Amino acid sequence: MRRLKKSRRELFEELERSTLKPLPSKAYEFAEYEKPRVNPAYHVEFDEHFYSVDYRLVGQQLEVRATSSTIEVLRNHRCIAAHARSYEPGKYTTKKEHMPKAHAAHAEWTPERLLDWAKKTGPKTAELIGEMMQRRVHPQQAFLAGERCGLG
Repeated sequence: MRRLKKSRRELFEELERSTLKPLPSKAYEFAEYEKPRVNPAYHVEFDEHFYSVDYRLVGQQLEVRATSSTIEVLRNHRCIAAHARSYEPGKYTTKKEHMPKAHAAHAEWTPERLLDWAKKTGPKTAELIGEMMQRRVHPQQAFLAGERCGLG
């Protein structure tokens, strides 16, 4: 620096400071990417958890961007669904707007409503439905199983 007759600080101020860009307003957040295929239940899997997308995308390969707090599902580099990240393996995070109309109607059946419906048939039916709901991830799955058995 003696040959230049300037300090490092002076050279920085003279040559480099004007080319610097401001720091990003948002701190860097690590993200993982995967390319899952939409399963028949209109969910994509990431880290053993399932996140819903529009049911019309079944079978398509999409991209998932996962941070410690958020799951973004991308199609052609555009976000089409976003969910809070869950670390519960084998569970589902589903948005009602992603469901076909028939599934959305079933989603409104709460466990209490299912049991009230079953009690109208009889106490053993209510007992059966209660047992079926305990074995399912979503109580609505018990309703669908009951329909298949001729209970609905």
